[in-house]
Amino acid sequence: MSYCATLAIHRLRLMVNLGRWDDERAERQPIEVTVKLHFPSLPEAYYTDDNDDVFCYDNLATDIKTFVADRQFNLIEYLTQELHKLTRANIVTQRGEDYAAGVWVTVHLNKCDPPIDGLMGGSSFTFTDLPEGLYESGE
Repeated sequence: MSYCATLAIHRLRLMVNLGRWDDERAERQPIEVTVKLHFPSLPEAYYTDDNDDVFCYDNLATDIKTFVADRQFNLIEYLTQELHKLTRANIVTQRGEDYAAGVWVTVHLNKCDPPIDGLMGGSSFTFTDLPEGLYESGE
């Protein structure tokens, strides 16, 4: 089994209160979120070019921004899985349960500049519900 199409939001940059320690969480810091929707077959919009058949990634991006706006998070692992749950709920809201059941979701979160001397490129966590054997690590 494999998937044949992916719709992605790449590197949605947000300022978030995120960190293990209180002083780290006190300052907003940049993260980048990539969300991928994996389809086992081509989505309807591929064939129709009809706005009624699309998944609106602007709607998802807005939900993500709203979700993190006034909250604090300790760990990238936790925030990643919360964004995964939010994405799943957004898919159901936009397109319904049947559509959501046919989509796998991967969320990759990069904490761009954690306070670790010499760390270049940040730190990241990825969570996916792709079946075993379909997920390839790396972003």
